[in-house]
Amino acid sequence: MRNHRISLQDIATLAGVTKMTVSRYIRSPKKVARETGERIAQIMEEINYIPNRAPAMLLNA
Repeated sequence: MRNHRISLQDIATLAGVTKMTVSRYIRSPKKVARETGERIAQIMEEINYIPNRAPAMLLNA
């Protein structure tokens, strides 16, 4: 993968879904179809994706 922080768009491209679907999966996995969620989770694990919690922290501040 490129030499930068992995983005939701990177995961979405690899999973064949939209960036919004990846975001929805991270926030509420039950709102995404099981098969799609499994594919996203597998990709996130393979590329060692760690969500950036800063945006969520700003929303809850």
